Amino acid sequence: MQANDHATEECTDLEERDVRALEQYLTVLPRAPDVYDVISESGSNYVVDAREGACTCPDFEYRDVRCKHLRRVAFATGRRPIPTGVDHDPQLGMHVDDTPAKVVATDGGEDVVDLADVHGEADWSRHTEPRDQGGADYWRCAGCQREILVSIGRDQLTHADGCPVAGEVDESAEREAPTRHEPADFGSGESTGVQSL
Repeated sequence: MQANDHATEECTDLEERDVRALEQYLTVLPRAPDVYDVISESGSNYVVDAREGACTCPDFEYRDVRCKHLRRVAFATGRRPIPTGVDHDPQLGMHVDDTPAKVVATDGGEDVVDLADVHGEADWSRHTEPRDQGGADYWRCAGCQREILVSIGRDQLTHADGCPVAGEVDESAEREAPTRHEPADFGSGESTGVQSL
């Protein structure tokens, strides 16, 4: 039995593989830049190369179609918007590190809900430069517009002064200075209190 096994009536223009990619429990785990392991409900593991658009599953290899694993990676990484009206797997994109903001749009493309607010990613966007310029993936801070390579990690970005994203309070700055609680030593071995000889 599949998770979320009911029909999706509002999304008539979605292909069946899109619906399966969204509704089935498929875990997407990063393996290398733009390469992911997709683990199906049955426990089968397929390798998806998002840049090349290839998958190791039989559906892709023998039918030469864009399989549900390729589609799931595209949805989970934010490369494709998630249409509303689909009862998608609630863990979609949860296991992908550095997942960009995912946008949900209706079939008509009107109402847009930013899932980044739900996942806490609203302050970041991800983009890939054109292949003729190297094709590298970057994170961009929404506050100061500075960028850093995805492979380095957005926590390493040096934000511009006054950037609201970097304006989070440093917890260590608010800690009280440590105080000494041992007896004082006055240089000759004496201390306050009783000394034993």
